[in-house]
Amino acid sequence: MASSRLSPGTSGVTAQPAAIVLVGGRSSRMGTDKASLLLDGVSMQDRVLAAVAGAGITNLIVAGTEQSPDAVAGDDQVGSQGPLAGIVGAWNTLRLRTEPPADPIVVLACDLPWLVASVIRQLMADSRRHSHGAVAHDGDRAQPLVAAYRPVALDAMATSFQTGERSVRRCSAGWDLGVVNADPGVIADVDTPSDLAGFAVQWPS
Repeated sequence: MASSRLSPGTSGVTAQPAAIVLVGGRSSRMGTDKASLLLDGVSMQDRVLAAVAGAGITNLIVAGTEQSPDAVAGDDQVGSQGPLAGIVGAWNTLRLRTEPPADPIVVLACDLPWLVASVIRQLMADSRRHSHGAVAHDGDRAQPLVAAYRPVALDAMATSFQTGERSVRRCSAGWDLGVVNADPGVIADVDTPSDLAGFAVQWPS
């Protein structure tokens, strides 16, 4: 992906980062809600939130992937539209409550139990050297739900969603995104019970 170094802003106000952590979805292969599943006594969602906090991000939205993108965080409107809907809905909320607009905006799935703060910090640092942000790469392919996006990228996602797009990967094709090569084990997600080997798992009764 091409590199594009940006000039520093001239407004005198430094934009602060924010994070969107995506929860929800059917979790059909896991058989239960992944976000609340306890691994070694800590929920999967809280593991990701700890990594976000460790990276120094305090402006955070936990967004359901089935909420309407026109709903603010916490609304119970559902559209079963997938991660892009959750990102767009959370971005709508961030724009309302954050001035100047957050930059970059870290986007993470909730099912990343091995994620560490250093990967998030790398993504944020590299994102500022590119027009649309930076995405983690596991050696096989880019992971668009382990990324730090610039506001222009989130605006483009919102426009794409309104025109019928539902794939974050397709939406970001051709963007100027930095690539952060990460340990595949650190940014691996979990989809099935076998992916949780090594954890003491507390399943819901």
